[in-house]
Amino acid sequence: MLNKRNLAGLALVIVLILSVLVSCSEKTSVDREITDLVKTKLDAITSGDESLYMGTVTENDYYFRNEQLRWFTEMAFRGIQNINMEVDEVEVFDNETAVAVIHQTHTNLGESFDFTYPNLFRIENGRWVDFGYAFEETKTDRFTIKYMDGETRVDDFIRLANDAYDNLEPIFSERPHSDFEIKLFHDRELLRQRTVPSIAWLFTG
Repeated sequence: MLNKRNLAGLALVIVLILSVLVSCSEKTSVDREITDLVKTKLDAITSGDESLYMGTVTENDYYFRNEQLRWFTEMAFRGIQNINMEVDEVEVFDNETAVAVIHQTHTNLGESFDFTYPNLFRIENGRWVDFGYAFEETKTDRFTIKYMDGETRVDDFIRLANDAYDNLEPIFSERPHSDFEIKLFHDRELLRQRTVPSIAWLFTG
């Protein structure tokens, strides 16, 4: 027969196993929901359904919604073909935040493209929605700077942005919006693909 110590140990093991099973079940659910969301985005692009596509994007970021409307138009109506988007993996950070690695392929002007990128998803109004590229982020009293993992020149760019602000402030009465964001891409190909993928050249910089 099991003594009290053995029973306590067995109970602890059972609790740990159940915790792992619940955690795995929750992650599987998030994986499935985000995979379905990405499929909806792909269906919207291939069918040219702007309303369906924009329904997958956060409603609380005016600038990102404008970016996504432009990106949808690029992908749906600028001659880009053989588009596919799949979720390679999902990392869940809490019950309301996850980052998925998106694997995207398409052809444009006879050239094939095949790349991955981390995309941020959050719960909004009870469902997962797209919040865009999973940038690192730092805030100043003037700007929000978003940058790719591995960027080494953030401080230099902040100084440059502040110098520009100081030089322009005496000239213009208008000020940037309080939620103004500056996004830094050190990968020029990814910059093209996440902004204006139909153009035939890379941005300079």
